[in-house]
Amino acid sequence: MSSQNSEIKEFFDSWSVYQKFIEYNYMHHQELFSATAIELAKKNLPAKPRFLDLGCGDAYFAAKLCEPIKNIQYTGVDLSEVALDYARENLNKVSIIPELIAGDISSILDNFIANKERFDIIFSSFCIHHFQSLEDKKQLFEKIKQCLNQNGIFIQIDISLAAGQTREQYMSQTMLDFYSGLAAFSEAELSFTRDHIEKFDYPEGIEKMKNALAGAGFNEIDTPYQIKHYALFTAS
Repeated sequence: MSSQNSEIKEFFDSWSVYQKFIEYNYMHHQELFSATAIELAKKNLPAKPRFLDLGCGDAYFAAKLCEPIKNIQYTGVDLSEVALDYARENLNKVSIIPELIAGDISSILDNFIANKERFDIIFSSFCIHHFQSLEDKKQLFEKIKQCLNQNGIFIQIDISLAAGQTREQYMSQTMLDFYSGLAAFSEAELSFTRDHIEKFDYPEGIEKMKNALAGAGFNEIDTPYQIKHYALFTAS
């Protein structure tokens, strides 16, 4: 495991911090996942759809997405085994017996490609911005495309830069406003969060992400929902 992945894993092993983001809806999970549910409802899925969740975390909202889908087969991948333990609990609550894999999502995708594994839905939430360069993200999208069934869909929720904004401007402007709203965080939790974001968050602008998806071979690309500096992408 790389030193970067090791430190990202450390952040998500401290799961109580991330759960506060969800509990207080600081990152607009509720709105973004509601929009995702609408997109999934539009799909004509096979009898036993396969759902791959990249960077699944505790799968709290993914469990809600999957619950109404009949005979769904869920596979979740995450660096943090602590998060995967929570994911198993949350999925079991909605009668889903998941396949959960601890590891780096890029390497796991390589394994799926080698074994000709295919999925009907590939989902990623607040994960891909940890890949530092746009080229790194594009290469990941290429792997995701190879793992999709012909009529499958890739859905991504993530942070994004405003038009023309640099990462430095994002950190000094957007994130300062964001930190000021974290009223439920202790000073230690806030410091821990800031350190993680400043080290590991590399968001892109929406158009750059769309171009990267197109360059990876996706044809139908859309951003059906945006709120503040968050966006929902769909690609097939």
